[in-house]
Amino acid sequence: MATKLTKPIYREAEVNGVDYIVGLDPETGFTSRKKGSRGKGASTPLRMLIGVVDDKPKESRGGTREEVVNELKSKILGSGIDYKLKVEILDALIDILEVDRLAILEGATHDK
Repeated sequence: MATKLTKPIYREAEVNGVDYIVGLDPETGFTSRKKGSRGKGASTPLRMLIGVVDDKPKESRGGTREEVVNELKSKILGSGIDYKLKVEILDALIDILEVDRLAILEGATHDK
């Protein structure tokens, strides 16, 4: 059983000597901003990243967490984002999957 994204997850990323904060938030989606800035920064709603339009998925994809993350990875790789920031974002997605896997394992251990 997957752990729901109920609160934001943030990571710090350095790109060309500039620090950024990147996050995944259940309400605002994927966000990025310069560290220390008070501005909102750039955000992409989860609906767009996952491909949901009008509350219906574009197509049935199976929908496992890993499949969604792999699709996010391909969209990030194909975007115009700076290479180093892409690497940091991909690392954050890998961290999210690992946390999810650990939560599943912990839940399985408690169920026994």
